Amino acid sequence: MWRELGRSPDDPSTWPEAAIIVPHEVNRHMAPCRTAQVEAVAEQLVGAHFRRGGGASPVINFPRHGEPVFEPMGLHIDGIDVTTLLPLHRFLVTMTYLTDTVEFGGATAVSPGSHRLLFEHWITSGTVPGGKTAVPDLDYQTPIPVTANAGDVVFLHYLVAHGSSHNRANHPRVALNGVVGPDRDAPYVPKLGPPAPDWTPIDWTLRTDTLGIERIDQLPRDTITL
Repeated sequence: MWRELGRSPDDPSTWPEAAIIVPHEVNRHMAPCRTAQVEAVAEQLVGAHFRRGGGASPVINFPRHGEPVFEPMGLHIDGIDVTTLLPLHRFLVTMTYLTDTVEFGGATAVSPGSHRLLFEHWITSGTVPGGKTAVPDLDYQTPIPVTANAGDVVFLHYLVAHGSSHNRANHPRVALNGVVGPDRDAPYVPKLGPPAPDWTPIDWTLRTDTLGIERIDQLPRDTITL
């Protein structure tokens, strides 16, 4: 990856002016990154029906001068042009850290509970994300850093508001951004009513019985016809 980019993680003179880059031109080198362990955790969270395999996009967060403290920025949800209320395109977002990452070293920032806050907002307001990644102005909890060691994989709910943070360490933070999406032959079916034994953790986060939703036609219209 570094050779393709013409940069060196150890030579600041090769680092770009932009603090964060997503070099899609090197994606072809990142294809074999879904291990059996990653698939096993995904199955625990979303059930057996999801797209197996897949590549990832590098996200490189370069160091910048400043006090070594956690500084989150840019809360959003992933999925440019394809964000939806229900998991029609993605169940989970994955971040695989390729470098040890401390709080002030460019750790991913997440707002706890934001996935449910956003779901309830869109349900009760009768609206949907509609392909947008910007999140509405709600009373979010203070973002916290997700620290990790090289090789650790972070699994995020597709509606979790998250963002970057400034890298005040002395080396670039490198991560691979991936997606766990529904199986095209077995698309997600909304679960209504109280939780049942066959519900997955994803189903629990999308429960509607506490919101007075009892029928499919009471859900806001999303990007496809349910």
